[in-house]
Amino acid sequence: MCIQPNCNGKRKKSGRSKTSSLECMQCFCMPALCEKNIFTGGSFRKRGRGKITVAKDKGKGKNAEKTNAMRRLDALKIHYKEHTYTDTDAISGTEVAEVLGQDPERCFKTLVTVGKTGEHYVFMVPVSAELDLKKAARAVGEKSIEMIKSKELLPLTGYIHGGCSPIGMKKFFKTTVHCTAADYDTIFFSGGRIGFQIELGTGDLAKVIDFKLEDIIKEDLIQNENF
Repeated sequence: MCIQPNCNGKRKKSGRSKTSSLECMQCFCMPALCEKNIFTGGSFRKRGRGKITVAKDKGKGKNAEKTNAMRRLDALKIHYKEHTYTDTDAISGTEVAEVLGQDPERCFKTLVTVGKTGEHYVFMVPVSAELDLKKAARAVGEKSIEMIKSKELLPLTGYIHGGCSPIGMKKFFKTTVHCTAADYDTIFFSGGRIGFQIELGTGDLAKVIDFKLEDIIKEDLIQNENF
């Protein structure tokens, strides 16, 4: 059975890799990937000598543009809106919100941390805000937490910096969303690839991942970060 929360899909050997990794037939996650094949939210980076090649998604039309997070939502038949900004120079979360004409308070970035115990945690906060590490630690019952290093993000989650989505990570991590997300009918967050964004209500998000709402941002500081 699949290890992702709320997924009852069966696992089969993936035909996209020569490894023995098992792929869920329902949500398409691959939690066990060898060092030669890394899932990056809809595509695979195959490590070779001297260069890295990226294998394109199979399928035609819009299906070829689906990210792992989107395919997960499709598999669960959850309606969402897709937004793209691939033809812009937007990098930070606030820049993305600006070019798409969105309220930055409704746009959330996904941050991955590690606690003093060694456990990893995911936090979602507005792109215009900064995660309060003390509040975040209290929310998950840790003495302290810190952000993971950028180089650790891909092997840990399957996503890269600037394209990290709370949906479809290689492994589910305890997730906390800033409480203001409940004030909106829908929120925006990374679609799992740079240039792609998902709009979804928190009620529907709860059908995909388990999370809780807490006050986890600093009150006075504003920091622009990728999400």
